Amino acid sequence: MTKLLYRGQNYIKYKAVETERKVKLTYQQNKYQLRREANASGLLSLSYRGVKYHQNRTKLNSSKLKDNVSQQIIFLLARNLSHSQFELADKDLTNRLWQEVADLGIDPERIINLMYRANSYQDDDMYEADLLYYNPK
Repeated sequence: MTKLLYRGQNYIKYKAVETERKVKLTYQQNKYQLRREANASGLLSLSYRGVKYHQNRTKLNSSKLKDNVSQQIIFLLARNLSHSQFELADKDLTNRLWQEVADLGIDPERIINLMYRANSYQDDDMYEADLLYYNPK
């Protein structure tokens, strides 16, 4: 039996101490590298809200990106989502905005990238973050 001290009082612990089974973690370099190569090939398998789909990342240059008409809509949604999620903490508004993203068929990973990667929510910073999303280093 183990004697324990709690708030200045001695007491005996009657339950035997159980040791947890240790799990040995292994690094499987070849699996990791194969998955990285598969993701770098341009075809990404994504799952969002239980819906699985494939995303084809095509290389874009900055002129094509700035000429895109839907670009401003995507930036606006990313700004609004950041505001509702981080500043207002409004769950209902956030859910409505994510639903709008899904209804418009916008890649949620792209929105998340803009929310977290843009230094500020000015157009120039968002263009850079979007360009990095399509052309990862």
